[in-house]
Amino acid sequence: MAENRRDSNGLASGKPRPQPSDHGSWVLPQAGGRIPLSATNLYRNTVKNQQNLLSIVRGAKTIAVIGLSDKPERESYKVAAYLQQKGHRIIPINPRATEILGEKCYANIGDLPPDLHVNVVNIFRRPDEVLPHLAEIAQRGNFEHIWLAEGVSSREADEYAHKNHLPLISDKCMMKVDLGQTDAPLIC
Repeated sequence: MAENRRDSNGLASGKPRPQPSDHGSWVLPQAGGRIPLSATNLYRNTVKNQQNLLSIVRGAKTIAVIGLSDKPERESYKVAAYLQQKGHRIIPINPRATEILGEKCYANIGDLPPDLHVNVVNIFRRPDEVLPHLAEIAQRGNFEHIWLAEGVSSREADEYAHKNHLPLISDKCMMKVDLGQTDAPLIC
């Protein structure tokens, strides 16, 4: 069995790479064709530069936050409060709370109303707790992007997202991307 080595971009080596075309799309050999280059159709591995990440953050009207804490000192709370202040609707996903930041909490993604359109699901969970959430997200569907908070990434999550065609962004802070501070320390 071949080793799972990663290149400098964190991509598995030996796999076909997305390539830009002359027609405003990306050629994705592993996906069997072209995908339009837009904020809602960016394949996980094409979301590399700050401008693409910034367009996703600023274009998101509704953000579900899995693991949103009701404690103001926690990073999930700080990031969600910042995004709410910037005009985004925050949907807290926390089975132990009823309301956070003035919004009704849901126990899990499956409890969201089916007609609720969520642009981004931002996950603040330990890397070993991400897979069950990705499975819930894949089952419900209708999310433009899944964003793993800064410090959260795993090979298993990357592989699951790729296999299930989930547009995943790992190990980035939405607040820092919006502020242009992606090299800032981990604590938001």
